[in-house]
Amino acid sequence: MATPQINIINNTVDNDNLNLAIYQKFSATPDLTVAAWRTASPSIGTTAYVPVPSNYAVHVIYNQDGINYKTKCLQITDYEGAYQVSKEGSDITLSASTTDYPDNQVLVDVAKKVAQSVDVCITLGGDVVYPPQTTSPGDSQDFSILPTLYLAKVKPEVTKGGILVAEELSSSEVAIQPGQTATITGDINSGYTITVQNGLSTAPCGN
Repeated sequence: MATPQINIINNTVDNDNLNLAIYQKFSATPDLTVAAWRTASPSIGTTAYVPVPSNYAVHVIYNQDGINYKTKCLQITDYEGAYQVSKEGSDITLSASTTDYPDNQVLVDVAKKVAQSVDVCITLGGDVVYPPQTTSPGDSQDFSILPTLYLAKVKPEVTKGGILVAEELSSSEVAIQPGQTATITGDINSGYTITVQNGLSTAPCGN
């Protein structure tokens, strides 16, 4: 079965350096930092094809003696689940938990015995979709993972994993889902517009 995708068409008049970020947002806490999960830079008259897998996962990064370590990655099923960060000897571990959680929520608890802050990371297709969230012992992180992604025009220097600036996103941000096409039109004088439609379209041949 083919991986669902998003198509992005550059129909601008003058922007051959167009750069767009695809990202997700915390629906519960929209003020948190946003990272570019993917970027796409189609030249004028061309289409960028962005596969969107559905395999979300969670892992934890922690530091010991100046060295960063990463726990195993655990798959997130149906956008929800509960997980526990604990400590076994000198190792910090991540495991599934029986803790109750709301529908469509991912809950990560850090046990007090961990005795240090850790970074909780959510990935999509192996790449960070939510920036690492520093979490103290005894605290938890609550993520709302939804199938909706967002697309916005960003600076040319922004790359995958880069932190995005909210003020920059707000002027062009649109919601988009796999199976849809985004078309960017306009020019530097009148501004650029992103239009989303259902179905996977491509730039006309000869453009």
